[in-house]
Amino acid sequence: CGVIAGSGTHTYAGGVIYSDGGDINIYGGKLQYKMDSTKVVFNGGVIASYGTVNIYGGILDGSAYYVPETDPDTTRTVSYRGGAVYLGTNKTLNMTGGAVLGGEAWTGGALFTPTSDNIRVTGGHFIGGSSNYDGTDAGGGNIHLYATSSNTGTAQFANCAITGGSVITAKGGGNLLATNYTAEIENSFIAYGTTGGYGGNLVASTGGILNITDSIVYGGHS
Repeated sequence: CGVIAGSGTHTYAGGVIYSDGGDINIYGGKLQYKMDSTKVVFNGGVIASYGTVNIYGGILDGSAYYVPETDPDTTRTVSYRGGAVYLGTNKTLNMTGGAVLGGEAWTGGALFTPTSDNIRVTGGHFIGGSSNYDGTDAGGGNIHLYATSSNTGTAQFANCAITGGSVITAKGGGNLLATNYTAEIENSFIAYGTTGGYGGNLVASTGGILNITDSIVYGGHS
């Protein structure tokens, strides 16, 4: 419980919490990225994990995540993926309840995850994330599910609200972009996404698949 805040450092990942393989378990309270324009977190404004992330409520607030237009450290490869949460390749996210707020990243404003078959979100909320970069893997204002080869990742969303995501550039998927990923969406509300390109709310790109059951998709704008 309570609030854990971090302003990050000029580092690779994890503005508040970083795991290089151990589990992260969150049972409530608030994890908040604190704005500091002199410091940059390259992946995961709030959490970056190369292990398992279990969320059982609470708030992950990446709304102050700072994304510079250029890389201030030329020795690093710029990613800026996941304004709130970044998950490593083939890692696990179990989310039951809770909310991920905001986060502005070059891609995947609230959540970015590479190839994985272990993304399960039940009753979670993703609200107000944005993508502001025009590169090859950009897009996904709230969520970018990204894999490099066709249909090699699966993510499940049930009883969720994914709303208010935006893609500032001509890329797509204001609320969710599935690139070479299958997104299973059930009994969820997806609305009010915007993009300067295509798919105000949802986009299946390259080998991506969207399976939507008993859900409302509403008010997208492109």
